Amino acid sequence: MVSSTLTILASSDIHAPKFLPQFRKALAGAAALNPDLFILAGDVVEKGKAEFCRYVSAAIKERFNVEIVGVYGNEEYDEIWPNLQNCGIKWLNDQLLLLKLKDVKLAIVGTRGVLDRPTPWQERNIPNIAQIYAQRLKKLDTILSEARRAADTVMLVTHYPPLCDTFKGEDTRFASRMASKRLLKIVFKNGVDIVVHGHLHKSKVHFDTKNSTKIYNVALPAVGKIVKIEIRKQGLLQFM
Repeated sequence: MVSSTLTILASSDIHAPKFLPQFRKALAGAAALNPDLFILAGDVVEKGKAEFCRYVSAAIKERFNVEIVGVYGNEEYDEIWPNLQNCGIKWLNDQLLLLKLKDVKLAIVGTRGVLDRPTPWQERNIPNIAQIYAQRLKKLDTILSEARRAADTVMLVTHYPPLCDTFKGEDTRFASRMASKRLLKIVFKNGVDIVVHGHLHKSKVHFDTKNSTKIYNVALPAVGKIVKIEIRKQGLLQFM
């Protein structure tokens, strides 16, 4: 007996209001789909403009009657987080969400992610940023291990990507300040099935497979559409 298919739609880097018209157009292009969940992998709003979060969630809700799960990007500044809590998105901040959708036990671990080397701005403005990233990696290792024990399918949603082929198209000189090899190691260690990330606006490779892990860059400026991921109990079925 073939199990029901779980459909997830994903996007990121809308930077509302900057790319909000493009996002609405992309949603219109996905209108025929019937998703079970919508994922936002960070940078939903531009430079801390929390008031535009509602426009993004409303655009999704106009098309789909679906729960929206998101993670903070680097432009969801820490100080605006309280203003984002009632905008129609369930935010995960180094947290695990267990869902039973159709016949799939799905574990979603959501995080802003880590960089192997902090950006110059972070070094100037967040004196303990290296320690924050180290502690976050340890916490993610623990949470992903828990997720693996609890679910059929484990999905990591992170704004900052693990360093892999989805980086192609970006400037390799800045790889350590835009992505993380250390995060990729934790993904492999815990047998993560799917990684959904954003942040890479210039990426030319939007999908990569490493070991048995499927990795998607869903950044709207790079991909130009809403990404569809289909899952069934046996694992990843296909992607579009």
